[in-house]
Amino acid sequence: MKKFTVKQIIGWILGVVVIAVFYLIPANELMTHEAWFAVGMLIGCVVWMLLGCLPEYAAMIVMCLGWVIGGCVGFTKAFSNFGGTSVWIVIGAMVIGVAGAQSGLLARLAFLVMKLFPASFKGQSIALTISGAIINPLIPSSMAKATIFSQIAKSISDAMGFEPNSRASTGIFMAFWHGFQNLSVGFLSASFISYTLVALQPEAEQVTWMQWFLYALPFTIFVGVVGIIVTMRFYKPEQDIKFGKDVVAEKYNALGPWTPEQKFTLVVLICCLVLWMTEQIHGVSACAVTLFAAVALIAVGLVTKKNFKADVAWDQVVFIGCFLGISTVFAELGINNALQATLGGVLSPVVGNLWLFIPLLYLVVFIARLAIVSVTAAATLFSVIMIPLGAAAGINSFIIVFLCYTASMPQWIFTYQQGNYASARAMVDDTMGTHGVMAKLCPLIVALSIVGCWVCIPFWSLLGLC
Repeated sequence: MKKFTVKQIIGWILGVVVIAVFYLIPANELMTHEAWFAVGMLIGCVVWMLLGCLPEYAAMIVMCLGWVIGGCVGFTKAFSNFGGTSVWIVIGAMVIGVAGAQSGLLARLAFLVMKLFPASFKGQSIALTISGAIINPLIPSSMAKATIFSQIAKSISDAMGFEPNSRASTGIFMAFWHGFQNLSVGFLSASFISYTLVALQPEAEQVTWMQWFLYALPFTIFVGVVGIIVTMRFYKPEQDIKFGKDVVAEKYNALGPWTPEQKFTLVVLICCLVLWMTEQIHGVSACAVTLFAAVALIAVGLVTKKNFKADVAWDQVVFIGCFLGISTVFAELGINNALQATLGGVLSPVVGNLWLFIPLLYLVVFIARLAIVSVTAAATLFSVIMIPLGAAAGINSFIIVFLCYTASMPQWIFTYQQGNYASARAMVDDTMGTHGVMAKLCPLIVALSIVGCWVCIPFWSLLGLC
């Protein structure tokens, strides 16, 4: 039985006080008593998460149970998202990620791309970025990509002869991070976070794989190209070592011949990608495609019962399922309308002016992420708050969720802010660069992301999204 720290005890007390205060707020013309209590449960549970009283998934379960016990909504409504497509597509995506890692397909695809580029700092930095852009839409697990491809980046750095923690080795690591993490926001299937955000959109505005790709394309191209140029210049070694292409070829040949498992996984992934992209033509939902793929990978033994129990992030599944209930319950209790009525007059002029709203949102999220350690939690929480305000200003919900996602993603000023970043560094034993040196790039990527969103504005306006 664990012992609570002073910080956790304070957190428990503060959370209870917050819930009690909101419970005592009387109903008014905008909010019912149940609505106030529902908001109080959310804030109280967020306090418990931030101060380490409860894990994220447990705090969200308490929130949903509080809504039920407090008479806000029934049990079925509070936990309704576990019966919807969002949770199931996340489960399927995680299974696909497990198969990609277990089969060794991810490493093979990365080395295939790297063989095409010069064995130099610049060449392999570009190769890692392009590898990420190619592999991102195939693998929905960001953690799998972080842990696997960080090791590939290290092997490339070592083969190039770069000293541990040198500028060059740090640059190789950050090129990997840029390609496999920063650019994941450009593809719906690159992370289960994207599917979670789509589920928060009004049903009439929910985007398909191709729509997400198209709407995000200007951002992906701008941030992808300018980001790798900035990264290479920021970490440029004094002398770029160049080898023949046989250096990377040797690494690829060491993988041996293609295995049946890799071939089968690749076929499944290609089929998924084609079906995701053409959803509007054939009408089979992305959720159904993902689950069929997951079952196929399980059926041939690429994902075993042990893998299914141990390697699928079930805590994230529970967290997402419960957190999505916020959107459902808030709409049921009229909280979204109340937010629009109270904040719309103040924020609508700002929300409606995307040139001003984008940097303001980034600043708010940047500050909030100092306390909200989960990218999923930050992106979904801000999306829930901002979608109704965006609707009042005539902004399509895709723009809102995309902005909240891109604002939440590039945060690694402190190691605790990015679990994938911490895991990737741990996989290379912190030998590719110190955190202080890596963290200096973060504000530049944030600034590039803001400009990338600005680049999208004329395109979004042309498509009628704003």
